[in-house]
Amino acid sequence: MRKQLLMIAPVALIASILSGVSASASNFSTGALLNSQWTCINPNLSNRGSISESKVAELEFGPTTIKKDKTYTTVRFTKFNLKSSNGLFTAVSLAVFNQSKTYKRSFITLKPIDGVQKIDFSAKVPTKEIKDIVLNITIQDPKNRKVGGSCIPTSVYMGLLPVTKPNPEPTQNPVLVKINRLMSQLESPKEIVAPPVEWRYSTGTNQERVESLKQQHQRFSNAFPTLYFWEKPALALISPDATWLRSEMEIAGCQGGVVEHMRRLEADPKLIGAGTSVCNGRLTAFFLDRNMTDSMWSNLVGSEFGGSIQENSYKKSPLFKSGNFNWYSSAPNWYAEGGQTVLSVIAATKVSRNWSHQGRQLTQISQYCFEDTLISFKCGAIGEAGVELLISLYGWDSAHIWFEKFDATKTFEVTFKETFNDSYDKFQEWTNAYYRYLAKGEPLPSDLLMKLAS
Repeated sequence: MRKQLLMIAPVALIASILSGVSASASNFSTGALLNSQWTCINPNLSNRGSISESKVAELEFGPTTIKKDKTYTTVRFTKFNLKSSNGLFTAVSLAVFNQSKTYKRSFITLKPIDGVQKIDFSAKVPTKEIKDIVLNITIQDPKNRKVGGSCIPTSVYMGLLPVTKPNPEPTQNPVLVKINRLMSQLESPKEIVAPPVEWRYSTGTNQERVESLKQQHQRFSNAFPTLYFWEKPALALISPDATWLRSEMEIAGCQGGVVEHMRRLEADPKLIGAGTSVCNGRLTAFFLDRNMTDSMWSNLVGSEFGGSIQENSYKKSPLFKSGNFNWYSSAPNWYAEGGQTVLSVIAATKVSRNWSHQGRQLTQISQYCFEDTLISFKCGAIGEAGVELLISLYGWDSAHIWFEKFDATKTFEVTFKETFNDSYDKFQEWTNAYYRYLAKGEPLPSDLLMKLAS
């Protein structure tokens, strides 16, 4: 009877029930060992339509204790919370493995009830390999083999559901779920003296807005103490008056594109704006306090002064050391632009311990931008989506660490692979899919969902 529990193959199961979503046997595994929320599905219930028609149960199966040293990590589970929606399950198969080895396999008899019940299951795995080790869970009614289920992480299941509206809630967005799972790896901020800034504003400027910028500046300094700095004191100009700002920028020695942009802001009172330039060797930014919500204003320092983090990362690169000093033009536009906003979110997240789209372009993507891609890069929102996805897949420093690898002798494809150990083409494909998920509610591809679940 126990051998029957092995008959449900997760890859074949998922591939057979997805409509319009690709599944690959080479990259579709069951889920990370430490994942706690699972959804169980059965291919016999529906071979067509939404994956929701195949759902048979929800499962909460989190580790009770984790013992870790440099060599091994031991995980022990003692509680099993099963909520059936179709069928009665009295047995479970558990297997812990990677591509080369099975570390533990157990068959456990369950009580014929829903709710929490005690189990005893532990697995000892190499600590350095834990990211590549997966947990396979299948549930079964031994009396009826058709009423079984193979379990996948709930974040994967949610990503495969049709999205009823664009920009789903954070608890439904697999990318945000993964980022919040990484929260324990995010260092807390360190209170330090912020790099010098001369804050200059016109008469009648909203002082709360000025204080908000100063607080953002200090938050950035605390969050990135080794990267957020400059040599000369920076200049920050704040005003609701575009003409005053343009005049002050010219007095500071600013010329060219930034001044022309400010003339456009003068001509059209509906436009919003902020910008940065290096004027007479001094980092100089303007902040136009006009038509901006508090949420939009809360990310402005990252958009303007946050580039110093990227620039200081770039100064470690072979490309900079070979004589190319222009960090901005040396990077893909989406990475340079999107990174500045996302770095601001990281700084805020180090304090709040919660990742959010609040005040960002991703909350409301315009129809003009719907078909944007990383290559075309018409709108800033896809840059934000790309860097956000980088963080979810490769960690907190991925918003700036790629700059360190830029090299005149290597393409972006090569340095991306060297930095993140993934294909740049595949990442672009994933980002474009994630962006469509946010903008239009299209399902995420299965290989991305499983990458996020690992």
